[in-house]
Amino acid sequence: ATQGAGAASQLEKVRHLETRFEVEWGGMGAVAEAFGLACSAAGDTGRAIHWYRRAVAANDASASVKASEQLANLRARLGWERVQQAREAGKPRAEIDRLVVQGRKDIQSASTMLEALVTIAPTIGRESLLGSAHKRLALLEDAAGHAKAEAHAIEKMAAHYRRAETLARNSRHVDLFYPALNRMGAELIAHASEPGWAGFDPQ
Repeated sequence: ATQGAGAASQLEKVRHLETRFEVEWGGMGAVAEAFGLACSAAGDTGRAIHWYRRAVAANDASASVKASEQLANLRARLGWERVQQAREAGKPRAEIDRLVVQGRKDIQSASTMLEALVTIAPTIGRESLLGSAHKRLALLEDAAGHAKAEAHAIEKMAAHYRRAETLARNSRHVDLFYPALNRMGAELIAHASEPGWAGFDPQ
């Protein structure tokens, strides 16, 4: 998506296009979705979320369903990344706690959006995105020291990746390995310390 150029260079080009065309074309769903994709590829998650929101809300309905999927995915990602960055920067505990609360809301909102899409049509990608959202929620709860909430998030992560794995297996999809490995990772975290856990099914 960045055509081999650095993210900063490409983001500068996107900014130029925004300035030139936002007023005229920014209300078109397909255009807003393209801006969202470009901002995401260039590493500006916050701006990508702004554009995907516009794409989903556009009256012309020209944005694809993937715009909703990416909006939810980026919201979940940002919910965890803010906490991660604050911890790495050595921010005060009070600020981290505030970001944990906001991150939890963002991830739960993203999950609700993805669950609505899954209700309409379950797909490997949507179930995997839900698994990823709960993975980030588990990381967030771990950072907050909430062991019970973390364990619950890991269970949900495993359940969604398991559903994605089943869909992939039934359709003989080439990406079966992705949900399968993530499901196994979640189960390992959840059960490895249990004395009676028999381990993975060899098959």
